[in-house]
Amino acid sequence: MIFIKDDKVGWGYSSNDKDKDAFNEVRKLFKEPVINTSDSGNAGTTEQSPEAMLKEISNFVVSDIWNDGFVDISWYAGSGTGSTGETIDIDFTIEQLGKAMIQKMEYDSYISNLDAKYDSIKSIWAKLTGEMDRMYKQIQDTPPIANDATTKIDTGLFTQYLEAFTDEVNKLPNT
Repeated sequence: MIFIKDDKVGWGYSSNDKDKDAFNEVRKLFKEPVINTSDSGNAGTTEQSPEAMLKEISNFVVSDIWNDGFVDISWYAGSGTGSTGETIDIDFTIEQLGKAMIQKMEYDSYISNLDAKYDSIKSIWAKLTGEMDRMYKQIQDTPPIANDATTKIDTGLFTQYLEAFTDEVNKLPNT
């Protein structure tokens, strides 16, 4: 399990198969967006409500950008492995992060077009997306090297903005 608190990333791992299964089940919660099963207000259309879409975006950032991207890349630079201690293909990880950054651009557009009701979320997103862009550019400009103490990927602002974003999204009514 990966825990983030006070700008520090910690993780725990067990060789017990039951614990591995539990970890994988919990991790799945962050791999796929929460599916909106409510039909209220959306009868006859597949368009999601802004609340449901923002929850999807929040899940995407936690899973695809943070867990599968910046966390694994940071761990690779520090330890030569992914965040779970297993071997990773860093080039593939960066490639997948690049694909997620393209998806993020679509979410940038979506959020910028939300109405004034979501101004607080839009303001936080502006900071969060800017920090994602900064970190991704750093990774592109200076690709991480395994076990390289000089590679520093400062995630402090990212985690601050991500926490604020997820908190605001979680306050939205369920749809």
